[in-house]
Amino acid sequence: MKRLNQAWLLDPNRSEVFSGFGWVLGLQKDYQGAIEMYTKAIELKPSFEDAYFNRAQNYLKLKKYDEAITDFTKTISINPKAADAYNGRGYVYYLAYQGEDDTDKALADFAKAIELDPKNPMAYYNRANIYFMNKEYDKILADILTMKSLSIPIDPQLIDRLKKVSSKEK
Repeated sequence: MKRLNQAWLLDPNRSEVFSGFGWVLGLQKDYQGAIEMYTKAIELKPSFEDAYFNRAQNYLKLKKYDEAITDFTKTISINPKAADAYNGRGYVYYLAYQGEDDTDKALADFAKAIELDPKNPMAYYNRANIYFMNKEYDKILADILTMKSLSIPIDPQLIDRLKKVSSKEK
């Protein structure tokens, strides 16, 4: 925090300094304070992708889902290859709304996140949760096996149960 204060004293109009303050406040669980700092960073630099993404994460912590979706979408508009923003927006659709249209939007966002970053285990995990809601056990198994191939520890009993359930579906 001391270095951020020093940086701010040197250049009080530097967007990255406000983003740094936002990061620290978010770590301290002052999510509203973090949002205010990211907002200031965005005012100074409207194309600041990381500030939109991080502000979205803080909105999510405060359950301000519409605002989180808006900021994840803005992140994507600035950088269409921002896999984490697709994953984040998909997670908000899944978490907050869970209507059929929102589930479809979440699945599309998770698929895009995986397309952009096939080694992102959280996108597979989030997508597997939707497959679980839909009782699509063969798809859950595929995502779980992919996560395992990415060195994510998976309970072997879970894999065995999914294989049994998946084979009954066919």
